Amino acid sequence: MAGLGRLLHEDNAYRAAHGSRPVAAELAFGLSGAPLSAVALDLPDGRSVHLRGKADRLDVAGDGTLEVIDYKTGGAGRYKEMSADNPDVRGTKLQLVVYALAARLHQGLPAATVQADYWFVSDREGFKRVGYPVTPDVLDRVSRTVAQIVTGIEQGVFPSYPTATSTSPFVECPYCDPDALGVTELQKRLKRKRAAPALAVFFDLAEPPAPGAGDATDAGDATGAGDATGAGDATGAPDGPGA
Repeated sequence: MAGLGRLLHEDNAYRAAHGSRPVAAELAFGLSGAPLSAVALDLPDGRSVHLRGKADRLDVAGDGTLEVIDYKTGGAGRYKEMSADNPDVRGTKLQLVVYALAARLHQGLPAATVQADYWFVSDREGFKRVGYPVTPDVLDRVSRTVAQIVTGIEQGVFPSYPTATSTSPFVECPYCDPDALGVTELQKRLKRKRAAPALAVFFDLAEPPAPGAGDATDAGDATGAGDATGAGDATGAPDGPGA
């Protein structure tokens, strides 16, 4: 009950500061029976990807800004890299932009200003919000990221991408570690095929070189790239819409 009381207090304080009022909860789009159609994300090549899902909450601030809120009860560690300059974190965090587009569709305001946040609703995380304003630059960045994911899908590139930690009390990637016995062998196999040209479309997104860095790709065995395909998810589906 104490946690619920803190949540209500934080929510009231934030809304008072921004003049916000809730206008939608569990905002469904593209789902069966949903009042909203699927959200269309336009790609740089002129195509569109249509996405469906359900946003936790939509508020409207006193100045007309649409405020998208996605509740999180876990830790914020996996989101520390996220910012307006890095909104999708190498294709693993796609929710907020999609929810922002759904918010604009719901309000009938295709050019509305949107602030999209993950809200970590726990004392442990201090009820902090992590997000960004959904600017044209943010939309362009996410559009290019999704285009790269689509290209990989079209080319049949689905490498199992293990976590950096070989063993953990928790299975962080069930696609990579379905038996919960660790990912050491999978890491070795992926390293052998790291330089395969067929995998470039994936690694250019998942592990982009640091600015100014030279070619840091592994010079290991690049043969047998077909063996690198698997049930892994290159699109960050655990955080994606409709997951």
